[in-house]
Amino acid sequence: MKRTLGTCYYPEHWPRDIWQDDARRMVEAGLTWVRIGEFAWSRLEPQPGDYRFEWLDEAIDVLGSAGLKVVLGTPTATPPRWMIDRHPDMLAVDAEGRPRKFGSRRHYCFSHEGYQADCATIVTKLAERYGSNSYVAAWQTDNEYGCHDTILSYSDAARRGFQAWLRAQFSTEGNDGDIDALNEAWGNVFWSMNYDSFDQIDLPNLTVTEPNPAHSLAFRRFASDQVVAFNKRQVDIIRAHSSAPITHNFRSSAIQGLISSVRDAGIDVIVYEPELNDSSLDEMEVVTCLSTFKDSSDIIVTNRDSIDLKDVRHKVFTRDVFNDN
Repeated sequence: MKRTLGTCYYPEHWPRDIWQDDARRMVEAGLTWVRIGEFAWSRLEPQPGDYRFEWLDEAIDVLGSAGLKVVLGTPTATPPRWMIDRHPDMLAVDAEGRPRKFGSRRHYCFSHEGYQADCATIVTKLAERYGSNSYVAAWQTDNEYGCHDTILSYSDAARRGFQAWLRAQFSTEGNDGDIDALNEAWGNVFWSMNYDSFDQIDLPNLTVTEPNPAHSLAFRRFASDQVVAFNKRQVDIIRAHSSAPITHNFRSSAIQGLISSVRDAGIDVIVYEPELNDSSLDEMEVVTCLSTFKDSSDIIVTNRDSIDLKDVRHKVFTRDVFNDN
């Protein structure tokens, strides 16, 4: 397979009169792909229900007409400020009980049903409008699940979701959740940790000492399932309107277990973006990180070569270095 290069581009950041020249220069530099849109929700929907797609129509047309293949991202990693006013409880909460506030990115809890619904709406609008656009050659869902330690949330929405998830895990035919089975499976006789109902079960944080390991493990499995379900909802919407490949870009080595699950949920191309120029990573950590991901990733995008990349199917180095050794 011929190797091709791409870049991220943010037309919403730049004056309209330079887009065409930017596109021309990308092509002259040998680029084939350009990813756009993944952080642009506030420009696409500046107020609830006020959709402004005309600039994106034009940006896609400019880039595509120049000969570039567009990867269109869903903007759900960056909910706009009005979304927080609409759903004040949608923010993720850290293990110390502090909300992870607006002013950066990835400021949402995967379990919040109101936010899930609004994500489905904007993804549907995009898929309906661009699903048959010949310049949109691929899609990307959200951006970097797990980046900035954003998988686990200890919000009220997560607590309710966790209780419902546990009830389903311990349900049998004709039994809507067997709390006795959970108590036995978790060994809750220890320290008198038995529960009388699923509604009593809280999240495994802010306990006096370490929480029950079975409780913590179940919560992490729940959190993983929430990400997979969040992603699958977007994939299903896009797939209903487009046959183009769908990708997601992973960055954090802490979410390796999500890759196979997300692929099973409909992702066609897995991209891993290790930050190998991070001075906190020694060479052994780099090798371990790449070894973990190279068999499950279709593309590895990195800024540092490593002998451990020698058999990766597709390698892209952001210094524009190709190494076939």
